Amino acid sequence: MDSWCDGGPFRDRFQELYQLERRKSCTVKERIHDEGQKWDWRSTPTTDEQIRSLHMLSNVIGGFCPTAGADTWKCALTVDGNYHVGVIRSKLDNMEPVSNEVIIPWIHEIPIKVSTFVWRENLG
Repeated sequence: MDSWCDGGPFRDRFQELYQLERRKSCTVKERIHDEGQKWDWRSTPTTDEQIRSLHMLSNVIGGFCPTAGADTWKCALTVDGNYHVGVIRSKLDNMEPVSNEVIIPWIHEIPIKVSTFVWRENLG
């Protein structure tokens, strides 16, 4: 499941509601429409925790309106939003190691392939 909204996947953030969902592999687009929210739950949320989770979820997705276009990815480390190896390499090179060992920091915006490549290059 994608983590497209701050705070992690909805299945983890709203576990009480996820347990009620009939189709666990549904997409956000299937549940949120221009007309509002359309749920497919086994039963209506009734416990205080379920109702609280529903209010929190509604606040998170309240202003969201899905579009028909393709998904896009933007690199938060660059001004133009495009991924540039040079920018990533510079960011990695400018970080101070805590000892004489080569330490490559884990940066979530950098693909693991790139971090692994840089780590291997530094090993020689």
